[in-house]
Amino acid sequence: MNSRSRAYGLRDFFYNRMSLSAAVPSERNEAEPQGVPMMDEAQIPMFVDDLNEAIRATVNALGGMKAVGADLKPEKSAVDAGKWLADCLNTSKRDRLDPDQLAFIRRRARAAGCHILAAFEAQDAGYAPPQPIAPEDEAAQLQREFIASVKALQDIQNKLARNGLRSAA
Repeated sequence: MNSRSRAYGLRDFFYNRMSLSAAVPSERNEAEPQGVPMMDEAQIPMFVDDLNEAIRATVNALGGMKAVGADLKPEKSAVDAGKWLADCLNTSKRDRLDPDQLAFIRRRARAAGCHILAAFEAQDAGYAPPQPIAPEDEAAQLQREFIASVKALQDIQNKLARNGLRSAA
């Protein structure tokens, strides 16, 4: 029996002061591509306290300060862009993200399936949690609305014809 297959109980967890990741071992699936972080490697917080923390968690989920900073400031090196982005999220520094840069991060997060920032902003403003819309759902909704409007126009044309009026078409 190897050490990863040993079953740990709560007593072992609390009295032996082992970490949660040691108490709940996980092994990488062979079918899983290498380089994809497992959940214990890329922590996503359940709750954030302020906007900067929400942005920081979102940036970390998108690949880190260097990766996102380089996208926001392509004229800088990845290291300098990462430092700039970290400074923007540090309340004791002067640098701040402008609204377009914040929107860029939010759109990238949406594309990646990360909704930390949008959820925080909605909660902070007193709105319900955001519900992302799949592009296919939006296209289907537009198609249904178009069909309904064509049907409404046909109904109006039929009413005009019954009343002896000619339609303008």
